[in-house]
Amino acid sequence: MSLLRAIQLGLLRLRGRPAVLVDHAQRLAARGDHRRAMELLARAAQAGSSAACFELGRAYLFGRSAPACPAVAMRWLAEAARGGEIEAQFMVASLALQGVAEAGPGTLFELASHVPSGIPDYQAAQHWAEIAAAAGHAPSQALLGFILTSGPQALRDVRRGEACYRLAADAGCAHGQLGWSLALLRQDPVANGIEAQRLLAQAARANMPVAHYMLGVLAGAASVAAGSADASAEHYRAGAQLGHGPSQLAYGLALLRGHGVEPDAFLGECWIRRAALCGEVQAEAALGELYGQSGALPPNHAEAMLWFGRAAASGHTGAARALARLHLRGEAVGADRREARHLLRVAAAQGDAAACEEFAAIVLADAGSRESGIPPGDTREDWRVILDRFRDMAAQGDPAAAYNAGLCYAAGLGMEADQAQALVWFRLAADRLPIAQYSCGRMLAEGRGVAQDLPAARRYLLQASDQGLPDAEALAAEMLLNGRGGPTDPATAKALFRHAAEAGHLGALYALGMLALGFYDQPEDLEAAGTFLRKAAASGHPGALAALSYSRTASVQEGRNPDAIDRSRRMEHAGAKVPAAGRRREVFVIAS
Repeated sequence: MSLLRAIQLGLLRLRGRPAVLVDHAQRLAARGDHRRAMELLARAAQAGSSAACFELGRAYLFGRSAPACPAVAMRWLAEAARGGEIEAQFMVASLALQGVAEAGPGTLFELASHVPSGIPDYQAAQHWAEIAAAAGHAPSQALLGFILTSGPQALRDVRRGEACYRLAADAGCAHGQLGWSLALLRQDPVANGIEAQRLLAQAARANMPVAHYMLGVLAGAASVAAGSADASAEHYRAGAQLGHGPSQLAYGLALLRGHGVEPDAFLGECWIRRAALCGEVQAEAALGELYGQSGALPPNHAEAMLWFGRAAASGHTGAARALARLHLRGEAVGADRREARHLLRVAAAQGDAAACEEFAAIVLADAGSRESGIPPGDTREDWRVILDRFRDMAAQGDPAAAYNAGLCYAAGLGMEADQAQALVWFRLAADRLPIAQYSCGRMLAEGRGVAQDLPAARRYLLQASDQGLPDAEALAAEMLLNGRGGPTDPATAKALFRHAAEAGHLGALYALGMLALGFYDQPEDLEAAGTFLRKAAASGHPGALAALSYSRTASVQEGRNPDAIDRSRRMEHAGAKVPAAGRRREVFVIAS
């Protein structure tokens, strides 16, 4: 064999090697000859080249030399990962987190009409990230840090995840710098603030929008603490220009409010709208609020209903409440009271305490209205939903929900009234709510739902009085004055009456007027008696009106000698005891 022929055969054998085929394919692709490039990559992959599988996966993933198809890309990348390609292992882990599954067998040039959408496979992602991270691949270390700190609870190992973030950050990986900076802020934002900001600045230089956003948050907090102008707008702007929804929202709000930037309502609305159009739920709610009230832009209730509706459909309970209010006020075309009830009902079922309160209020109003058009059966069912939600919230430690559940039982809303159960729920709320303490005291004093217990009633009422609740002060004062549930204490009773009267409590004003007439052996002060009784009577208190009709009170009004009036007649009118405060109108409350 001639030397020339031997060289030709050697070159042919070399050309058939997978590494040479991959190299040749890359040169062909660079020149735009994608068909021949894919043919060579296919030959190399069939010959067992992991590098060829990796290039095929990249081609299908990015649509560079073949139609984009993540599922097919995943199949080739997984083959490359199994062959030890570290970059492929990282890409497989990333795609698994995005819910991309490996496609089944098919032809080389598969066509995909859509991108498959699935559930993130955290276990597969962790498997491949672990392998690549162990080889020192910094992006895989950062990805593993994310899985271990933010993945499913069963996979979490926060300490190890933070260590992975730190390794990636030390290697200069921007994702690692971001993850480690957030970990430092979680650990101790004061002590670690400077280092965290340094890492965030490095990540921001790599055009990571979340890093820009966090720098904006930190700058805003520092500005508030220093009492200076907000310096965060520039960071938010950088993140917004990179397409980060929360940054777009934050920058839009800064423009609306003039925080760190010249106010520009039109440009601010544009940035918020961009975020909303990309599905940022908070931005949708912000647009609804922007158009739902007078402010930087003229109100537009149609726009407000549109954006509140989109946010509510995504589970934003505040937007659902705002949209319900627009329906109830009839401030836009298509206002619908039934729709308002539906929105509040859904928001209440999602755990929104304010929505549950507002839903209860509207159902209560509709129950007493013939014009609501809501069938009684619907109202009863709504009350059952409300009560279930109140009980669930109370079980999670919400005292206002426990109190509201007690009101449902006491008033028989959606069920037969059950005073004993009402007292149980009131007692659950009494540790933290003065109004619940008052309700317990009143029920125990009246013997509703349980045998009368005056000492316990007095204790509850005095607890509520310490918090300044006028109804409790008036009733506690009556018990102290008459010695119910314990010894008499006229001085404390008078002080409680006076404090309740200052808050406008009519029963307390009446009681002070009668005491000033000399009842209960109190010093007579006719001028004060007339003042208290006239104030109570002006607001319609029946006892004060009756008292003023007697000649005794007439003499008070005219300044005549009160001794001219027979004391027994005064006692006959007033009775042996100072009347307690009138019944308090019960309302649903929300803890502040």
